[in-house]
Amino acid sequence: MRAAYLPGGSRVDLREVPDPEPGHGQVLVGTRASTICGSDLR
Repeated sequence: MRAAYLPGGSRVDLREVPDPEPGHGQVLVGTRASTICGSDLR
């Protein structure tokens, strides 16, 4: 799956990471789209 990392400043890096394994009593929910507000980068 892809993950967004915020290393600092206004930089956003997209990385491929392994799919997480849900634990007992947990579920894995798929996301089709996501956004980041500019104020989240400050």
